[in-house]
Amino acid sequence: MRRHFDLAVRGFFLETDVKFYIGSIHDFFVFSPSWEDELRNVFLLQNGMKFIDVGAHIGKYTIRAARMVGSSGRVVAVEPDKDNFEFLLKNIKVNALRNCIALNVAAGSTDGEIPLFFGPNSAEHSVKQNFGKGFRRVPLKALDNILTENRIGNVDLIKVDVEGAEYEVVKGLEKTLTNKKPTVVIEVLVRDKDKVVKYMKGLGYKEKILNTYSSYKGGLIHYSFTAQP
Repeated sequence: MRRHFDLAVRGFFLETDVKFYIGSIHDFFVFSPSWEDELRNVFLLQNGMKFIDVGAHIGKYTIRAARMVGSSGRVVAVEPDKDNFEFLLKNIKVNALRNCIALNVAAGSTDGEIPLFFGPNSAEHSVKQNFGKGFRRVPLKALDNILTENRIGNVDLIKVDVEGAEYEVVKGLEKTLTNKKPTVVIEVLVRDKDKVVKYMKGLGYKEKILNTYSSYKGGLIHYSFTAQP
């Protein structure tokens, strides 16, 4: 039944505070302003800022952030799944945004290639967990290298939601975190929280828990990390 709903809504065009196309019924809920509403006050970007969206999916945060930072700002959206990426591009285009750099790669600690395992829905594809639904090999890039190649200097805010690969992503950001000191908002699985927090503290960051979902995916936590003076 779920599959029939997904096929029926694929490519639907909707409009709330922004315009967007969706690939499944789950995408509709993800794109809703009420999804992760508790994070709304974290993404208060201003004109001219630079925002990195790691695990951009179909653009929930990319689109809204791009409107906030304006023509003098910049958004880098990283999404490894081919289908999600196509909708991400559509959503950037339909909102007439010219300040976005969208990249169809997985973020990690090194450059290379990695299998992306298909998840139960389009927002849960993972390079860490095999759901038995198949996979596709995708390019892997360290974010430090991505930012250098795209001539992104200062970075103000980074959002990371990569289904269990958060530790590898922040390791691939070490130069940026050390030199640019952006705020980082990360969704971390409970099983990985200690090593992620320890790593960020080692770079001079202080953590703040934004919320906790104890029964979802074995437990997950949204953290905000800010660099200390």
